This record gives sequence, C-alpha cells and structure tokens, in this order.
Amino acid sequence: MRNLLVYLLIVFTLPFHVSYADGVLPDWVLPELNKYPIDTFLLEVGYSDGTGEAAFENAVVEADKKVARKIIKQVHSIIRLREDELEHDIVKEHYSAVLEDYCSARQVAPRLQLKNALSVRNPSLDLGRIDSNTYAIVYVKRDKLKKLYHERAEQLRQKIIHSLEIAKAKEASYDINGAVRTYLSTYPLYEALKEAEIVQIGAEYMPYSKEAFKKLANYATDTSEGPFKSHRQVIKRVEELEREMIVFFDDIARVVDSQLKKQLDSPISSIVLMEPLIYEDSEVICAFGPKFISAMQGLGWPNVGRIREFKQTTPKIDRMHQTGLPWQLTSSCWKNGDEITVRATVRNVKTGEFLASSVVRFLNSKLREPLIFTPANYSPFIQNSRVFDDQRNEAVVPDKEPHEPQFPAVSGLEVEIWTDKGRGSVAYVKGETMKVFGRVNQPAYLRLLYILAGDRKYTLLQNNYYIGPSQVNTDVEIDEFVCAPPFGAEILVAAARTEKFPPIEIYMENGYHFLVAQDPESAARGFWGEDENERGMKRKDRSKTKVVVTTMEK
Repeated sequence: MRNLLVYLLIVFTLPFHVSYADGVLPDWVLPELNKYPIDTFLLEVGYSDGTGEAAFENAVVEADKKVARKIIKQVHSIIRLREDELEHDIVKEHYSAVLEDYCSARQVAPRLQLKNALSVRNPSLDLGRIDSNTYAIVYVKRDKLKKLYHERAEQLRQKIIHSLEIAKAKEASYDINGAVRTYLSTYPLYEALKEAEIVQIGAEYMPYSKEAFKKLANYATDTSEGPFKSHRQVIKRVEELEREMIVFFDDIARVVDSQLKKQLDSPISSIVLMEPLIYEDSEVICAFGPKFISAMQGLGWPNVGRIREFKQTTPKIDRMHQTGLPWQLTSSCWKNGDEITVRATVRNVKTGEFLASSVVRFLNSKLREPLIFTPANYSPFIQNSRVFDDQRNEAVVPDKEPHEPQFPAVSGLEVEIWTDKGRGSVAYVKGETMKVFGRVNQPAYLRLLYILAGDRKYTLLQNNYYIGPSQVNTDVEIDEFVCAPPFGAEILVAAARTEKFPPIEIYMENGYHFLVAQDPESAARGFWGEDENERGMKRKDRSKTKVVVTTMEK
C-alpha cells in the first residue's frame, strides 16, 4: 500500500488516436479503409467482441464516439495553439460547454451526437466474412458534414431571432418576468449553435489555426446590431432585467437554480448526475465546488453522485446510459479579475441535447466571504499539466501550407484508467483507499507516474506493468493507494507501449521511486520513453492518458 492522494478529481483525456497495424484491426479490414481518403472523409472504426446485431451496435457506438472526439479534439487544439491571441480567454470560455467533453473525463463518452450525419458499414457483412469479432466503419464526407451543420446553425439562429422578438414584445408590454423567461429559453439554443460552429471547424482537414481561431473569435465576441443578438448580449440583457443581488455564497446557487428551472419543461423529479464545479478548463475542482453541489441539492436537485464501487463492465457503450439517468449537470467557474462567472448546463444523457443553461456573473469583492478558487500550487500544476498533456496539436497545421497528415484516420493502441469511484470527478478523503483499474485494446506494457503537490516530485508507481493477451479489453486492477497529504493539484499519468519501456533513472526515498529528472520537460520525455526527435509524434505502438487530481484536507 502506498500513501498518496486525498480528495481526488480524476479527469481523463483518452483514448488517443494513432495508426492501426498489428492491433485490433485484422488485415482484411485495412484495405477497406483506403476507400476513404483522410482529406475527404472523417472515418473511424469501432470494434466489439462477438457477433450479431448487438455486437454491431456496440461497435457503431464506439466508432461514433471516436468521430465526435476527433472533431472536439481538433477545435480544442486550435484554441490551445492561439493562447497569445487577445480573444483567447473569451473564446475558451464561450465554447466551454461543448469543449468540456474533450477536456474532462466526459471525453470518453462525448455528448456530441453525429448519428444523423454519419454513414455506417459492416465490413464483415459486405465482404461475406465469418469472424469471431465485429467491426463497424463509420464515415462522412467532410464537406457534407460542414454543410449539414452550417444549415443547422442557420436554423438555430432563426429560432433565436424568433424568441428574441417575443422577448422584446413582452418587455414592451411590461411583462418583465415573461421576457426574462423567454430570453433564458434561448440559452440552450446558443449552446447548440456553438456546437454547430465547433463541428464545422472540426470537420475541416488540417485547417490553418489562425484562420480557424479567427472564425471562433468572431462568433464569441460578436456585438453587432441586428435581429440576431449574440449570447453575450442576451446574458447582459437578462442581468439588466433581473438585477440579482449576490452577496452570499448561497445566492450563486439560487440564481443558477432559478435560471435552469425557468428553461426546463418538466419538474426535477428524476435523479441528476451533477459533475463537480471545475475551475475554468483546468480540471481542478474549485475549492467551493462541493459546497456548490450541496447548495444545489438543497434547492431540489437530487444528485446521484458517482457509483461508489465502480467497475466498468461494458467498454463499448456509454455507462451513463446504463444508469437510467435522464440528465447530467456540469458546471465551471471563470475568473476575470474581480469578475466571476459561474456557468452550468443541463444535457440529455442519451441524446446529448442541451436542455438548459445558466450564466451567473458577480464581483468576488462584493461577497461577504470572497471565494478562494484554486490550491496554492496551481501555477506549477499548470506547467506540469501542459508538459504531460499529450494533445500536441497533431490535427492542426499552425500557419503553413497543408501537407500529408501526421496521423491516419483511425485508432490503434488505446489505454484507459479509472478508479473504484469511477471516471472523472471523484473524491477521496484522508484514509480512504483508491483502487486504480486499467484497460488496453491489445497486449501492452504500462507505466504509471504520480506528480505530488507539495514538492512536485515525480513518483513512479508502476514500470513495465504487463497486460497480456488474456486480459486485453478486460478490466485489470493495477494497484491501490491510501489517501494522504500533500494536498493540492496533482496528476496521475499513464503510458502504454506494445514493447517494454526503456530504462528510466530513479532513486528510492521513504519507500517511493522518484525520477532523477526534476524539470518537467526532461521528466516527461524520460517517462514517455521518447527521445528529442520522437517528442510529440504519434506512434502505432504507444498510447497515453492523463488524470488530474485535486487533493484537499476535507
């Protein structure tokens, strides 16, 4: 048993996309993929054990999610590339409700749904083969997808214009409550519109990051006059009409609750999966996150929380569907000087549809007890998080002529990790035991690293942990840890290779194996087992994932 961690937020950025070779796909499937050039098609392959209709459905679901992740990943990479742009922070926040699917554990099962746009093939059936496993090829022409979502965006804009006209008419007749309710009814439409904008850019092949970001920035900062108003303009108008007083912490939850309930047609009688309140897009739980969830529960939001003894049993189907929960509530907190914005969205678990959205802004200095947002080690955590983040913009050409793709259209070795409390935003308190589980889709060696909060030492938890052929695509309990200090923002990192990792320099101290390398770049390179020339490249024989951990005393 190792003493590590305390109050955990686990956030996944997985799986990563590399090429198939000797992995899950058999040789007879590979020639079929040549029919879908990557510059013309978005393509993914889903895999499922067994045969029959149910197995094929599972394979299609897996492939659908991979396409959605690819789209979200590309836009997320574009925004990351343009960190020096003046509008960067506005764009990042503006699209946060869509991009949280990639930035967090929920990326493993993104809410973005593209089923009506995608075509599906069963290659076994098409080629008259009899195999023990099932594969699904899911594909769509990039131009077709862009056109479909351009049309959807225009339809959403017309719906928003119609609602805004009704709201203005209610204002003119002094029906202020009715006007506010109508303005709020546009919030989920705006989120759906942002999703449509994301898909159009995510569907492009190797876009220029500068031009793509400019499109996003124009959407996010639009304040032009006309029948269509931007979401920012409508948020401001709601604030002018309602003039909510926020001086106590409970006022924040009260206004969020009020805005959401005015948009939902049905009463909140079903249990809702409420994800923890995250600080911006860092994956770190806000210090007041648990208090916010408790306040929402007190206002009538029944929260199921995470499954206590979680163990994944069906990898190809979104576990959220299995819970029977109709709604998922996610929230984040954004800081711009003294101005604080709390954003919350409610989505349909099964369809991914935005049902309601809330945006509440206030001045932290006006609260009777100003809020503390992040742990003391937040800055060094961000540095480590970026270095160990494997999203190195493979899908984006910064600002040069398009060239041959750096990676093919489908996925290869994949590694997943989770804990006994589930994926993503889970919590552990001092003395609790955290069990770590893993899954790979082909035989592989695993390395696990833990970056401590206090002294930021790099602790090697597992080295060349082998998952053999008999354990492929099954749950494997890798290790368990007892929660203990230091507290703060910490990171659990996993890497997988089909061959053993090369030696890494370590030393022993108090029963732990620490990396000799202590600067982030050297530590990451040594951990991944890469040299300078390999850094940032996707390889068919390796996969990586990262878990962000927020530790608190209580």
